[in-house]
Amino acid sequence: MARLHLRDGALATSGAGEQFFEVDGRRYGHVLDPRSGWPAAGVLSVSVVTAEGALSDALSTAFLVGGLDVARRYCAAHPATLVLLTPDDAERRPVVLGAFEGARVDVDSRRPEGVERA
Repeated sequence: MARLHLRDGALATSGAGEQFFEVDGRRYGHVLDPRSGWPAAGVLSVSVVTAEGALSDALSTAFLVGGLDVARRYCAAHPATLVLLTPDDAERRPVVLGAFEGARVDVDSRRPEGVERA
């Protein structure tokens, strides 16, 4: 889907693609939404680049739970943050938000649907 080139930054990824369980044919991720107590839904994975590893880690989990709108608002207010978010929808088309000076995202040209830059 994409390749991330990173220099002088920290990358963290949170996702529900590997750690999940199924009940009655429905898939539930392992990260809980503290607002509801239920597994987070709507996002398959989130990768975040910032200058600090602990911040990238915390944000990747927060955006997995909070979704695209939360990630978009955060990036608008914090310009040194790059987010690669994959919604858990039929398209599963990754979205790139924000920017980080030492990071570059190259889209895989073999995937015609590409990556959305928001």
